[in-house]
Amino acid sequence: MSYADVATINLGFDRDKVRHLPQAAGFVVPAVEKRYILACTFASTKYLGRAPDDGVLLRAFVGGAMNEAQLEFDDNVLIEHALCDLRRWIPGLGEPRWSTVHRWPKAMAQPHVGHQQLLERIRGAESGTACLALLGNGYEGVGIPDIIAQADHAASKVLADLAGDASDASEGKSQIVPPPGAPDAAQA
Repeated sequence: MSYADVATINLGFDRDKVRHLPQAAGFVVPAVEKRYILACTFASTKYLGRAPDDGVLLRAFVGGAMNEAQLEFDDNVLIEHALCDLRRWIPGLGEPRWSTVHRWPKAMAQPHVGHQQLLERIRGAESGTACLALLGNGYEGVGIPDIIAQADHAASKVLADLAGDASDASEGKSQIVPPPGAPDAAQA
């Protein structure tokens, strides 16, 4: 599974500097647009409490597999390019009160052709290994609800595996295999 570098550009505005914010959670920019940003979330709309009542928080995303070189620019250049793109879609967008850039190396999953078959092989190996559960944005979705669902599944699997180990141990059959060269638990 491969991952690409990405950066988030957080822009905090006074509400009067964002006059025409669409009633939405944000938007994704299609590659055909050949723009600088990949997407923007209206974080203060999407997540209440992320900005004061008189403020607006926008989060723009740049980089990705086809644009990793963008992350070589310094923070001020990233911010200016993001603002230029945002002003294309949010008319009348003023100057932000504050801004920050966070760079995330190899953080954006890049599924390729054959990803589903790879997942099937990973999940098959995982199901045959007690107390192993894998999750992350490279598996079954990148959104917070996707990760929560994966975490619920992982916790359930590990708990079931542990419950199985406990019942097997009471019958004298442990499923926990020590690594090669480790002393036998009975000898310790």
